[in-house]
Amino acid sequence: MSKERKNDPSVETNEGNNGKNSSANGEVAVVEPAEKRSSAMSYILAIFALAYFALGAVLIFNAGALSTIVCIMGVLLILMGIWWIMRYLRNDSHIEPSNYDFSFGVLMSIVGILLLVQNRNIAGWLPHLLAVSVVITSVMKMQNTLALRRLRDQNWTLFFLMACITLIMACVILFNKSRFISKDGTVHIYVSVMLIVDGVLNLINMFRLAHKLRIFNEKGMNKG
Repeated sequence: MSKERKNDPSVETNEGNNGKNSSANGEVAVVEPAEKRSSAMSYILAIFALAYFALGAVLIFNAGALSTIVCIMGVLLILMGIWWIMRYLRNDSHIEPSNYDFSFGVLMSIVGILLLVQNRNIAGWLPHLLAVSVVITSVMKMQNTLALRRLRDQNWTLFFLMACITLIMACVILFNKSRFISKDGTVHIYVSVMLIVDGVLNLINMFRLAHKLRIFNEKGMNKG
């Protein structure tokens, strides 16, 4: 029986199919690994969105609290780094050679500790730090739009353009000689607008991807 199973090309094809994962009881999972990673990334975008809302509001009403904001960013990075590390250790992600969740989590934690320790020295570069963060989330949104394309979402190009908008807004800060901090030590309102806009688009992107993944799973279960 085992020899017939090995010689059966259909079995080999199914076992070698990377698009599906087999569970312990022999059932086949519906969601592909790429879609699982995109789903996890959408939750990260949601965390960034809430953080951007909070930081944007703080900068609007108290634009001079630079050191405090840097400390908040450091704490968030440390918590997110720990989350990535725990996610890597608790799941079977370590089996995949191309998975770098552990490394990503360690790097985030190190950067977070650096922000806490050197918050006063880094405060003067806060707009650029936030711009780098927005660049990262914009690229993450771009990857999510590619997942939407794979899920046959007809509006994926619109979401890709949304990601490009926040990417351009961040690049305006990064490639501008101005530090976006006035002489009295307050941050320019443009930085707050960038954070809020990116936060809104992060939530829209997350809900859209979650909706499409749910439809994808339901169709897969109906076929099974």
